[in-house]
Amino acid sequence: MPRRSAVQDPLVNAFISSAPVNCAAFVAGIIRGVLEASRFPAQVTAHDNEEGATVYLIKFDPEVLQREKRQS
Repeated sequence: MPRRSAVQDPLVNAFISSAPVNCAAFVAGIIRGVLEASRFPAQVTAHDNEEGATVYLIKFDPEVLQREKRQS
């Protein structure tokens, strides 16, 4: 399992661009919450790419990698 993973999302900020906050950052928090609840602690950040889409960068905690290594 790689320590970092990226997920691309072209929709979140495309339809809510006039909001005073970055909605993709909110979605990153939801992704992190789901991972934490599933016992996959990670840091999740949202970044804009040159194509106008949002990329969520997921960086798993070292304990996740060690656990997955033991189980494989």
